[in-house]
Amino acid sequence: MGVEYLGFEPFEAKDLIQEISRWRTKLASVADFRPVILAAIDSSISPSLLRSFAQSLERETGVAISLRTDPTFLESTRPQSDGVDRDFLYALSIARSPHGQISIWPVIRIDRDGGAQPIIDEGSLAHDGADSIEMLHEFTADIIDRLSKDNFVGLMTYVVDLIENECEKQIEKRIEKRIEQQVVRQEFGAASITFWSESACYTSASEQLVRTILDLPLGDARLIDFEEFFMQEEFDLPAGAISDPIRPFLHLFARNPRLKVSYPTNSEWRRCVISLFASSENDGVSEMAHARDFMLGNDFDVDR
Repeated sequence: MGVEYLGFEPFEAKDLIQEISRWRTKLASVADFRPVILAAIDSSISPSLLRSFAQSLERETGVAISLRTDPTFLESTRPQSDGVDRDFLYALSIARSPHGQISIWPVIRIDRDGGAQPIIDEGSLAHDGADSIEMLHEFTADIIDRLSKDNFVGLMTYVVDLIENECEKQIEKRIEKRIEQQVVRQEFGAASITFWSESACYTSASEQLVRTILDLPLGDARLIDFEEFFMQEEFDLPAGAISDPIRPFLHLFARNPRLKVSYPTNSEWRRCVISLFASSENDGVSEMAHARDFMLGNDFDVDR
């Protein structure tokens, strides 16, 4: 996506804190182009290590660091089992951008053998218990509210045990408490439980995570309708056509959440690949023409 990044493993981060000064030149050159953002992509780095690394970078290099990941969300939680052998669990993944845009993937059902199946519609939840749909909606609304209040940025996945409520009458607070107790596991960022979205959804969890970190419009997280038209075009960009390779995404991604733009590795932003899904061939041709012209600088009528 045209993002210049420096990646490191958790064990490297600890060592780098000891010799942070060698990052000064590299970070300074990146900062000249755009603000430096420090973010985690999963829960493998500890909250304390991320805080120390960010503080050391800023102190030793003199470069302002935007810590896009709240360390308090990095701890993956796995409450102790109650000893009950479940036939299946549910997984819910939610992404939130700095501007508060929310993206939710289809809920998936995980069986005891580890198989995962997206739930296409609420009707498929009916046989799981009369209260399953209501409980899932309550849980989703509660999570969105909490993430919004905490100004969360990134991607969270919750593995939930939706046990049917055996009590016929309970006050609302009791229901909320019951749903809260259903969380079996919580993971930040890209995780094994989100890999299914790579080929099944218009926007995968890993791509959406990058969009949240860069504060770009979020993509469509729904399941791909393979009856739609898929189009892809690759072309060369004129020298100097794009001073900031990410800026065009602000318009293009907001206009069409099912559109993707990328720059092939080592092309130095001189070659561009656009892909999209459309409901008809004519719509696809029109959307592709607009995206291509916009990238080439030939069409800046962004309200069209």
